[in-house]
Amino acid sequence: MMACASVFATDQELFRVEVTGFPLGQGTSVQASFWNDFQADFERVANLAKDPTVRVRIQPMVDLTEYENRKLDDPLESALLWSRFFAVTFQLEHKGVGKSQAEFVLPDSAKGRGPQYRKATVTVVRVSSYVTQTQLDSTLAAQPKVAPVTIERPITQCQGRPANTYALWIGLGATYNAFDKVVPILQGQVGNRRLRFGLDVSHSLYTVDRTYGNERLDVNYRLVSCYLAFRPILYGTLELLAGWQRTEEYAKTYGKFVRKNEGPEVGLRYAPVRHLAINVVYAPGEVATFGQDQVHWDRNQVRVSVVFSTPIIGGNR
Repeated sequence: MMACASVFATDQELFRVEVTGFPLGQGTSVQASFWNDFQADFERVANLAKDPTVRVRIQPMVDLTEYENRKLDDPLESALLWSRFFAVTFQLEHKGVGKSQAEFVLPDSAKGRGPQYRKATVTVVRVSSYVTQTQLDSTLAAQPKVAPVTIERPITQCQGRPANTYALWIGLGATYNAFDKVVPILQGQVGNRRLRFGLDVSHSLYTVDRTYGNERLDVNYRLVSCYLAFRPILYGTLELLAGWQRTEEYAKTYGKFVRKNEGPEVGLRYAPVRHLAINVVYAPGEVATFGQDQVHWDRNQVRVSVVFSTPIIGGNR
């Protein structure tokens, strides 16, 4: 079995300078001339600290000097450590090193007497983006235990193409009939998206005064159209129409039509948006007129209808 070893990254040391020779018992109270020998090194530290991943670690130290009152050794030494740390930090801040980049490092034990031991070591390091396994374990162990939270996922409904199911449609609109009149139309269709049977019926809401021979009659216009609608592309917008139609001028006092146009029809149905359809059909028909014995075929008849419809049983356009 292959053994796996963890690889731990360490911080990269970039530069180090020792500020030595602090006078006995002094930290921030040193004369300004004390810093002259270290200005070039501080400039280099400041240039390196322009990198946000860089940290400036300052480790102050004291020597083994014993003060007259031995009881004051500990507080005096602690004060000197912090005083020398702040003295170096102030100098670096003056050069442009940010406060967040300066770090205090605990000193080592004093090793001897003399100015060479009264110092502060400044180390510039680039912080690694990795942590040791021990550091990771301790960080995770210190995290508070959080109870798991159950999140209910919302149910997302995807709107796909409508199914090709059977339905019954009802519609209302207007049509331009064979006698050059615009009349309301009621439309019903049953079937599915591919093939449907349709029925259009219409009746004018007004009467027109017409003269036939020696008679003046008030006439209405009515239409009956039966057809099949076939959609060659199931989810397309065009349908083919074929059927039979009859258009009449109807005189109520006369009791029947006074003019009719009857014959086959073929055409197209265009449905650009849901609920709206435009029918254009070519309907040549046999024309019979009151008072005339002859009938003739009118081959130039085109009927246009605009219908708004909705399913009342089933569900899709």
